[in-house]
Amino acid sequence: MAALVFVMACAPRLAAQAPTRLDDFFLPGTQPETIQDPIRSMHECELCHGYFDPATEPLRPWQASLMGQAGRDPLFRAALTIANQDASFAGDLCLRCHTPAGWLEGRSTPTDGSALIAKDFEGVSCNVCHRVVDPVPRDDYEPNDPLAVDRDILDALDELPLQPNSGNYVIDPYDRRRGPYDLLDFGLHAWLQSPYVRQSAFCGTCHDVSNPVFTRQPDGSYAFNDPNTPHPTQNKYDQFPIERTFSEWAASAFAQGPIDMGGRFGGNQPAVSTCQDCHMPATGGYGSPLGEFRADLPTHY
Repeated sequence: MAALVFVMACAPRLAAQAPTRLDDFFLPGTQPETIQDPIRSMHECELCHGYFDPATEPLRPWQASLMGQAGRDPLFRAALTIANQDASFAGDLCLRCHTPAGWLEGRSTPTDGSALIAKDFEGVSCNVCHRVVDPVPRDDYEPNDPLAVDRDILDALDELPLQPNSGNYVIDPYDRRRGPYDLLDFGLHAWLQSPYVRQSAFCGTCHDVSNPVFTRQPDGSYAFNDPNTPHPTQNKYDQFPIERTFSEWAASAFAQGPIDMGGRFGGNQPAVSTCQDCHMPATGGYGSPLGEFRADLPTHY
């Protein structure tokens, strides 16, 4: 959380609220109020993806997960309050990951969350994750590849993320839902098959967190940037580190894996490597009673 940054990096020098502004917390990627289709509530997903198998269905395990509770978690709400007390507008950095629907639709200001509406408290919801675009540009799309729309989405952005960091996601402006499977002639909603949802970098979007108000100095200390100005490099390793979960994974043996953990993380895949292998272990089941059986269905808890 941003609150920790100002406690760790500034205390005891700062006794008053840091006079930061919203632009100090700017990050590349999709910006608020730029998507064309709104983020859909989970209630639009539950009809087909919930209430048929509590062990393997996506809906109910997700509802009880940290992702599903990200916008309601009382510890988060307390930390959000402290972040805003420590630095003006710091809550924007928190809300973009904990309530992305509210952030994308322009309800993250005031940065205390007071403008959020009911669906924003669904946290990291179905429609958010399934509209995330791989932010790394590609030039190797096959002819007529439906995923080539991602190139147009990236080209339309003013600035691309350099690496996964602090919720600097790219979101499809239209409600085209991405997943790991080819759904063939499925037509109930727009869909795209995207390998990105199975990559650890997908999770790293919110699981490396940095405070862009600070820049690392040659001696290893951190200094305030010029006021009301985005970070000069937008490189997360030049920003003050808050969490480095993804970076720690990337430096681990698991990133070079897979490593046989003997089924420790559940599912039917004893050898694990990616974030998803451990935190969304594959099992056999149905993502929807309308769909086919999947032997590698990701659990959503």
